[in-house]
Amino acid sequence: MYFLRCCVFLLLLVFLGPTPVAAAEPGAVRIGVLAFLDAQAMSGQWEPVLEHLATALPGYRPVLVQLDHTTLRAAVAAHSVDFVITNPGSYVALEMEFGISRIATLDTAQAPSPMRAVGSAVIVLAERKDLRSLADLAGKRVMAVGEDAFGGFQLAWREFAQLGIDPFTDF
Repeated sequence: MYFLRCCVFLLLLVFLGPTPVAAAEPGAVRIGVLAFLDAQAMSGQWEPVLEHLATALPGYRPVLVQLDHTTLRAAVAAHSVDFVITNPGSYVALEMEFGISRIATLDTAQAPSPMRAVGSAVIVLAERKDLRSLADLAGKRVMAVGEDAFGGFQLAWREFAQLGIDPFTDF
């Protein structure tokens, strides 16, 4: 995974070069990362990648910018990041709204693997005998992590849509 991340960043940096945002701080390349973990955990996860990029690309200084969904959107809108690393659901929303384009995506030889899969879980109380399929949830009260959560909502949303259920109006 470390090697793959490095390759992705290298491709991004080599083919695009610094943008006007980076020009504000010479050599800085601001990489916006959708962050789900606390700042310390995220820094530990990405530090080896940043160090490798700094070594591999003399003259550039990669800067990790940890953002949640709201601040990632704002950073893209303000052009305050040079590159974005995010999940597929967030990427599609940013592409539609701001016209960002993917340069590199993760596609591994191991896929499809349960270790690399993303999914949603719909959980109901065992005593609710009236809820046995997704279609049974129409008209019921349903809770989700948040509508911007790829695995926690958007994947299930697709399944509901295929059944003709709109989570925004039918729950």
